[in-house]
Amino acid sequence: MYQMYQLWILALACTPADPCGGEAPELQVPCRIQLAADAAVRGEEAETWAICTALEGHYQQECHFRAGEELGRNRHLKAALLHCAEAGKFARYCVTHVSWQAPPDTPGSAADWVALAAGSPELVEEAAGSLRARWWFNQSYGTGLADPRPAFAASVEDGPSARGAWALEALRLVGFEDAKEAWKQQKILYGEPLPVDRRVGRVDDGLRRRGERSLPSVSTFGGGRRLVGSSVEEDIQIALIEALWFREDGRGDVLLPLLSLPSGPLRYSALKAYRSMPGTDPETTLRTMQEDPDPIIRDHVADALERHTWEPPPPPGVGVSRQQRRGGAQNPKGAPLPPPPPKEP
Repeated sequence: MYQMYQLWILALACTPADPCGGEAPELQVPCRIQLAADAAVRGEEAETWAICTALEGHYQQECHFRAGEELGRNRHLKAALLHCAEAGKFARYCVTHVSWQAPPDTPGSAADWVALAAGSPELVEEAAGSLRARWWFNQSYGTGLADPRPAFAASVEDGPSARGAWALEALRLVGFEDAKEAWKQQKILYGEPLPVDRRVGRVDDGLRRRGERSLPSVSTFGGGRRLVGSSVEEDIQIALIEALWFREDGRGDVLLPLLSLPSGPLRYSALKAYRSMPGTDPETTLRTMQEDPDPIIRDHVADALERHTWEPPPPPGVGVSRQQRRGGAQNPKGAPLPPPPPKEP
């Protein structure tokens, strides 16, 4: 018995204090970053901070990013955003991942989620917009219930995100025109819910064309952005346009009447979606708009014609350039979200 006790003491003494100490030098830092991520999965916040702060420079930032991702995925939003604030050049990516991977059953109201962004002062505006959009998305998309009443009752700050989330689910359940009519009548739409892992769609890259950057916009799925209408009536149409583009089976023909409207957020949004979806000879339609008096329209058209942005993506397994479709590739169902683009100049 005494010998067994001695062996146990000897085994403890020989156990390395650093679990990564036995790795090759070039693997020790990745090992520690993975340890921080594993601790975050378990919700051990103190451990994640201890590991990350012991690293330096780029590796410390990467560690905070990974810890933030895992904490957010496991419903610890406040702790996740604190790590994002320390993630340096990965900070914006971190916020996007934390927001859009937050599970539907993450506790708190939209206001509760947005209040968490205050803990990351340098990221507060972006984090608040992304968290607000995700919260409303979780309440609507894939649930089998498109109830417009919460969107009608939403605050000014929440309104665009609430309308966007309703539009996504409404267009999943019915067609474009039927969804517009349901909104007008405040009609509740019902259907089959989607499994949580299938509540995904196309990801916009968030970049806006020259001339659009000064217009009001709001965060959308996966780090994208859409323009906000000058009225609720205009904004719900823009939200439905974005919802049509979000669907992988969306076609642009239904948007043709909107391309002839006076210039403004609604027309820009319609063209942004139309140029990126299959339809009946979109190239010919776009060529008729090459001499449009609006430089924003001309810029959209020139870019679309140069890159043939309406063409479908290549089959699975074939690489896709970020510049191929609408400035960014389509996100495969269930795939990890891509990082957002760099800040606009």
